[in-house]
Amino acid sequence: MSESPRFDSTQVTAEAAVPTRRAKPSRLCADGDGGRWPPPGPRLPVLAQTLWWGARPVEMLDTCARRYGDVFRLRLAGGREFVVVSDPALTGEIFTADTDLVRPGVFNWNLDVIFGRTSLPMLDGGAHLRMRRLLLPPFHGEQVARYEQIMAEIADAEIATWPHGTPFRLHDRMLELTFRVIMRTIFGVDDEARRASLAEAFRAVVSAAAPIIFLPGLRHRGGRLGPWARLERRNAERERLLLEVIAERRAQLAGGDDQGDVLTLLIKSRHEDGSPMTDHELSDELKSLLIAGHVTTASALAWFFSLVLARPAVLDRLQAEAAGASTSYLDAVIRESQRLCPPIVHVGRAALRTLRLDDWRIPAGTFLVPSIHLVHRRPDIYPEPEQFRPDRFLNVKPAPYAFIPFGGGPRRCLGASFAHVEMRVAIRAILRQTELRPMRQRAEQPVRVGPPVGPRTGTRVISRRR
Repeated sequence: MSESPRFDSTQVTAEAAVPTRRAKPSRLCADGDGGRWPPPGPRLPVLAQTLWWGARPVEMLDTCARRYGDVFRLRLAGGREFVVVSDPALTGEIFTADTDLVRPGVFNWNLDVIFGRTSLPMLDGGAHLRMRRLLLPPFHGEQVARYEQIMAEIADAEIATWPHGTPFRLHDRMLELTFRVIMRTIFGVDDEARRASLAEAFRAVVSAAAPIIFLPGLRHRGGRLGPWARLERRNAERERLLLEVIAERRAQLAGGDDQGDVLTLLIKSRHEDGSPMTDHELSDELKSLLIAGHVTTASALAWFFSLVLARPAVLDRLQAEAAGASTSYLDAVIRESQRLCPPIVHVGRAALRTLRLDDWRIPAGTFLVPSIHLVHRRPDIYPEPEQFRPDRFLNVKPAPYAFIPFGGGPRRCLGASFAHVEMRVAIRAILRQTELRPMRQRAEQPVRVGPPVGPRTGTRVISRRR
């Protein structure tokens, strides 16, 4: 087998990052003969591995990578076999593999409880491609640019409510800010009471879903009083509120009132056969857009300030740039924070048949799991990977499989541009209006904060208005 290419982070380009299929034979193919199984991995009981994965995934990934290398196996509850991969070349193979070999939607099966079964993350093959085509126009660069002013207004209003001289968790404030952005730009919701009701309903679903996601055996158990029954009740309330919003927007559009939000654009879109999206399809897409665009971006912002506030030289340079129009250094710092502390630490694909992955035989049903966190920590891509060095991204375009905070391949997160613009707008507003002082000097420990990973203490700060 060919060796993995080595990388220089100062020369990262899309062409150099991963060899093309024409240049080298595929390292992932439908031929499991002769490969070894299983890859090395921890020998802890399944329950212990599941709990470790659920509570401290970054710690588990780092420990296993040190002990077992670029490919290792985890055994989780529900009979789930994870083969974790941190080689960028193999990651590229997995991301671009044909859908008759691997399926992302199958990997995401247990997330239907928060995303909905017809949402983009749950779909595969032609169904995924057709829905993605409908969702792409609202997230085109020009369309996202139209939302910048709304984002700035929301950021200014949120910052004005911050306490001064009293410690608070910045992560909590970022959750509120990003939720308001999604409500305005995606849902078109301005009413404070409705926004509060939707916030409560979504957070209740995520809270109730967490144990079921990590312990699939809890699904459909417990009768009318168990965790599954509790989740169903909370999901029903969330669905009711979403359908009310959809019905109201349909009525406004029928009356000639085009709000210009993403929901309105989706209502106006049409499938290839000319049919509109159903209320159920719209509801599921709103769920996934909110969870992916709200919680994940809030964690990314919390990590950004956790890293920057501990480095006065970086903060001074950002504040100097914020006084002007340039964002080149800010963009580099955002990327470096996403490299060092990505909110989503892994993605996955389910093997539909027995496969050959380099020297390994991968049985059908196994989950292939490219680790975003581990790819970002490779010293052959990023010298001194534990160091926070934004200059490594200054005026350099990251390669798609060496820098993957939004995944890669044809299923790369379609909201990546939206999230980056939102982070840029929020950060510049904070830098211009406040001075933040961290409450702790030690590095934050990563823990689960819902689907993403966030700082354990929530990035506690004290704010002073400029």
